Amino acid sequence: MLSNTNISNSFSHRKVEVMKSIKDVYEKKIGCKISVGELAFLTATNAIRSMIWGETLQGEGDAIGAKFREFVSELMVLLGKPNISDLYPVLACLDLQGIERRTRNVSHGIDRLFDSAIEKRMNVTGKGESKSKKKDVLQYLLELTKSDSDSASMTMSEIKVIS
Repeated sequence: MLSNTNISNSFSHRKVEVMKSIKDVYEKKIGCKISVGELAFLTATNAIRSMIWGETLQGEGDAIGAKFREFVSELMVLLGKPNISDLYPVLACLDLQGIERRTRNVSHGIDRLFDSAIEKRMNVTGKGESKSKKKDVLQYLLELTKSDSDSASMTMSEIKVIS
C-alpha cells in the first residue's frame, strides 16, 4: 500500500495540488499579504488528502482543509498550554481549565471529518461511480474491511486511525 511504486504513482496528486496553490497565489493574491505558513499547510494537507482520500471530497477540498487546519491549530494550542492537572494529578478529574473537555471536542470534530470522508467513499464505491481507475489509500483500506481473513481484515476504527 505504501510501497515506493505507490508513492511514486501519487506524484500526480502532489503536483496538481502545488499547481493549484501557485495558480491561486498568482490569480488572487498578487499585491496582497500572504501567510506562507498557511499556504504551505493547506497545500500539504490537500496533497495528503488527495493521496489518501482521492476524489472522495472533490469540490470540498478547501473547506475540509480549512476545517482540518482549524482543528489542528486548536489542538496544538491545547497541547502547549500548561495544565494544573499535570502538576497535581488529584485535580485531573475536575478538569479545572477545561483542557480535557476542549481536547475531546476537537478530537470528535476530526473524527466526524474522517467519518464523512469514509462514508462518502463507501457510497461512491458501493454505487460503482468511481471516476478514476487509480486506487487511493482509503479504497485499499475499505477493501480490507471486506476481507475474509481475520488476520488481514480491518475495522472502521482502525481505518480512521490510519487515514
